[in-house]
Formats: sequence, structure tokens, C-alpha cells
Amino acid sequence: MATGTVNSQGTPLNKRSGPGTNYPVVGSVPDGTTVRIVCQATGTTETGDWGATDLWDCLDDNTYVSDAFVYTGTNDMVAPPCNGTPQQPGGTIQQRLDKFVSDWEGNFLNYDDSVLDQCFSVAQAWAKEYLGLHDFTGEYAAGIIDQGGSDFTRVDYAPGQVPPPGAIVVFHEFPAQGIGVAGHVDVCISADPSSFVGFDQNWAPDPHCRQVTHDYQAVTGWLIPNQLG
Repeated sequence: MATGTVNSQGTPLNKRSGPGTNYPVVGSVPDGTTVRIVCQATGTTETGDWGATDLWDCLDDNTYVSDAFVYTGTNDMVAPPCNGTPQQPGGTIQQRLDKFVSDWEGNFLNYDDSVLDQCFSVAQAWAKEYLGLHDFTGEYAAGIIDQGGSDFTRVDYAPGQVPPPGAIVVFHEFPAQGIGVAGHVDVCISADPSSFVGFDQNWAPDPHCRQVTHDYQAVTGWLIPNQLG
């Protein structure tokens, strides 16, 4: 992730919801602040101390500032192109995953206020809001494995198989681990053949969103994103 220093001639720099002055102002950042740049997009042209540019920087809070007022050491791009809409984080899967974890770790994630404090919300928000793909339907997390459609590739677990970061991992019924018929779902952060770290909600004893190490005993498989919205 790249960094830059705001140079807005002593006044706060407006942060906008998208890459251009046609998007609403959603905050500001003080002159002289070091900012983290997740990705970059083209938009309306602004002129700063280093000339005119149509490049906009998406910050780690998913807001945009004109690169005309951010010193990065070059007028060229310093971060990947933003692939998402202004409402969705751009960048690679790993960059989006880092933001997803940062946004929700230690909190409750209630996607669309419809599935309160449940694992289902983690899969829903990750797929729809962070990947820009379709969300899921149904009552049980175990059923998500059948809803990949064209956006995801389904992989059924077999010994030695490892989910990549950002994969949606689906657990089947396994009462010994406290999973009922509803199953469970999380998002893979890292993995090896014997275990993986998932980003979970509603996993005992702490129901908040958090990182949990699992074995594969209850795993049905996972959905790997085919694209980014």
C-alpha cells in the first residue's frame, strides 16, 4: 500500500465519495497528513503545486482525494487501479481483504440489517460490498456453497487443498464443533494444508468478528472469486 503527504496549502483537503468533484464531500484531511493510498482512479482534473492531473487517490477509509494535492514523489501512479465502484473498495483481493478485516475486527457486522450478528453477514458483506459481486440467499450458511454462480468457482475440500485469501469457506453440519444444521461460513485470511485462519462472526466463545484458526474437519469447500466488481 502506497503513502503520500497532503499538500493543500494550509487548508483541509476535501475527501469525496468518488474520484471527482462531482461526488459529494464526505470529510476532509488536514494539510500535512500522511495518507495511505489503496488504489487510484481517473476522474475530474484538478491543479496543484505539481500541475494538473485527473488522478484520484482512494484512501484506506474508502474516500477519494485528488492526487494533485498529495505528494507521492512522482506524477505517475503509485498504487493499483481501482476496480470497484466508489462505494466498493478497489484494489486487489488482498487489499480489499485487509480493509474488510480492519473495518470489522472486534465489531458486529449486520449486513443489510437482515441477518443480525451471524456468520451469514460476513459472507454477504464480503461478496457484495467488498468484492462487488452477488450476495447470497437462504436461511443457512451451509447452502452458500451451492450459490457460486458465474462470480465464483466452487472447490470441494479434499486433503491437501488450500483456500486462497479471500475465498468464502463453507462448513457443513458438524455438532462436535458446535455447528448445527445451519453450518457456518467465514472468509479465508491465510491457509496451509493442515489449518487456515478465517475471519468469523458468531464463533464461540466470542461472537464478534475476529480471526479464528480452524482445521478442515467440518469444511465442505469454498468459493473463489472469479472477478472483482
